[in-house]
Amino acid sequence: MYHPINEPNQKKSCLQVYISWTSYINLVISIAALAFGIYIGVKNKSVWSNSSFDWNKTLIALLIAGSVFLLLASIAGICGGRKQNKCCIFIFQILSIILALFFLVAGFIFLGLTDSHFTDIKDSTCQDKGSNGTEIFYYGQEAYNSAFSLFCTQRCPCKVTNTEVKSYITKNYIQMVPFMQDNGSVKVQDCQDYKTVFSNSDVKNQANWLQSLEDSFDCTGMCKKPANIYFFSDINNGIPDNDTCKEKFQDFVQSYGRVAYIVGLIVGAYLLINAILAFCLCCRKKNSGQSLYERFANY
Repeated sequence: MYHPINEPNQKKSCLQVYISWTSYINLVISIAALAFGIYIGVKNKSVWSNSSFDWNKTLIALLIAGSVFLLLASIAGICGGRKQNKCCIFIFQILSIILALFFLVAGFIFLGLTDSHFTDIKDSTCQDKGSNGTEIFYYGQEAYNSAFSLFCTQRCPCKVTNTEVKSYITKNYIQMVPFMQDNGSVKVQDCQDYKTVFSNSDVKNQANWLQSLEDSFDCTGMCKKPANIYFFSDINNGIPDNDTCKEKFQDFVQSYGRVAYIVGLIVGAYLLINAILAFCLCCRKKNSGQSLYERFANY
């Protein structure tokens, strides 16, 4: 009787095993990076969108695009390693090199960009309109000065229900005490004369941004504080921190750039090392006459 001979399974090369495991790790990284990109795109969205430094969308778009391509590279690597598909391994190698350079270059670009913006913000004194987008601080300070002249005054009494805030105002801002009333406003935008006082459109346009700064960073005032209370968000949120909103925003911009740089450097270096190691494995047999494709997909 004929008995078929069971042919032994072909043993996978070091390259196949290496790419398979690396691809699984890349898959996890790509999903994490994609989720991180969506998260930071939603978080503090109003802080960016209402300022003239709105390059956050560019960073998020690049991060998401890089994550999607890394996901594709991971799938190609898994197929190449498990199915012994030379074309998939070739695609994995090429995408790994491209993505490594992409993340490294993007990290350095955004580090330089945020450092430049940090310097511009730090140098702004809110005394002139300036340039490079720093006019937002001039108009922001004007908005706070206008808010101080209207909010918690006879023209616009304020409604203070927070006992800590009420005690703080009573101790530090005597002129506001008579104008804390139960039927008052909780922020300057609710004042009846808001549109009249904020007739300058450039100043009025800062209200949404200043509200997002106060909500996000627990701050008040731009370069200086007319009073240490919230003007554009609910006054009953408590007592703002000691730093002004400009100081909080400049620290935020700098830390944002550092995070982008570190993430780009780590991911880029990791992918570059993987690509180099895999390339070395591919070229371990230096057969003459092999094309680049054959070397990348060599078993």
